[in-house]
Amino acid sequence: MGRYLWFENLGYLSILLKIWKTSGLFFLISGTTFFIFTYINILIAQKLSPPSELRYLFEYINKNVWDISDENLWEIPNVNLFSKGINKIIFYSILVLSFFVGIASIKNWQTFLLYFYSTPFNIKDSVFNKDIGFYIFNLPFLQYIYAWCLGLLTFTFIVSLTIYLLYGKIRVNISGQRNFFFIDNAPKIHLLILLSLVLFVFSFKYLIGQYNLLYSQRGVVFGTCYTDIYAVLPLYKIMFWICIICGILFLLNIFVKTFKFIFVLIIAFFISLLRVILIILKLL
Repeated sequence: MGRYLWFENLGYLSILLKIWKTSGLFFLISGTTFFIFTYINILIAQKLSPPSELRYLFEYINKNVWDISDENLWEIPNVNLFSKGINKIIFYSILVLSFFVGIASIKNWQTFLLYFYSTPFNIKDSVFNKDIGFYIFNLPFLQYIYAWCLGLLTFTFIVSLTIYLLYGKIRVNISGQRNFFFIDNAPKIHLLILLSLVLFVFSFKYLIGQYNLLYSQRGVVFGTCYTDIYAVLPLYKIMFWICIICGILFLLNIFVKTFKFIFVLIIAFFISLLRVILIILKLL
């Protein structure tokens, strides 16, 4: 209340209200987007994993951890009731977590306003030929969007993976047989889509990361140096395309019925990357 009266007395009440509106908007957008995206993916994972398959988890523990025979296996008395309890816990947990995500986003109101009301300086840098206003107003907001999206996708992937493991859709065989890793087709498609999205967002890191080279402190003076322009910048561009290609490969693996195909290609790309790094270092 004191803050409100202070701004009103100075004649800047509209500025305070703008800050509050932007903070509230950030809270709603961040929290709601986090909840909707995460919970939809959880529902997809649960839809692809019938409650009855929760028995697999306990059967696996009984056989492989406690070494109990088949006739003495411990089972859940009521699988459907147990599953409903888990669903409620997940729903309220995501709801509470979304609230805190929204709260954490409030502090970025200034970043949003700087981006929304950005003004060109009509002065361009000599490296990327971009207006100086881009680095002052736009770049911080793009960095925030990258970090937020990467956190959202990573969290969603981990939660979905945990559900598939819990329901037995992903199984690891440690008995010494040839096929030690099993995953059903539907969960595989879901996880590959999430992984590809993570890689596409991660590629954005290198796209905007190249502009941060103007803030480099490697050289004698502040700003880009020889190493940044002729070594780090080409490496960022290479990593950008590697992330894009690997993301496409993950999507392509949806139609290819083996994981060997994608693993071989990813390894080949990273080997190529290492060779490029060695070539660049030799030129320095």
